[in-house]
Amino acid sequence: MLGRGSDEVRDCGVFDREGRPDELRDIVSERDPQRIAVNMTSDTELLPMEGRHLANGLSHTDLVNLKRTLGEPQGSRLASAEKRIAQFRGRRVALELLERSGFRD
Repeated sequence: MLGRGSDEVRDCGVFDREGRPDELRDIVSERDPQRIAVNMTSDTELLPMEGRHLANGLSHTDLVNLKRTLGEPQGSRLASAEKRIAQFRGRRVALELLERSGFRD
């Protein structure tokens, strides 16, 4: 987790490391990922727009700044996380429906 975060985010246990934004390059370099999934779409067509907002939260300016901050080779390893986001949302919704229906019991 980089930057400011609420205590709830900090304490949730999802993040294994906390740091300042200026440490991002070093953190990513240490881990040396082959791909880095970010919240952007790889879709090149304008329509349909339905659902696109769910996997397109990174502005172009943010993308340019992220690439600059990461430097190479990490900057060229950025990839769309849209399929991961869709899988996560689909799995979560299915589990929520089961839980609310009482069918799990």
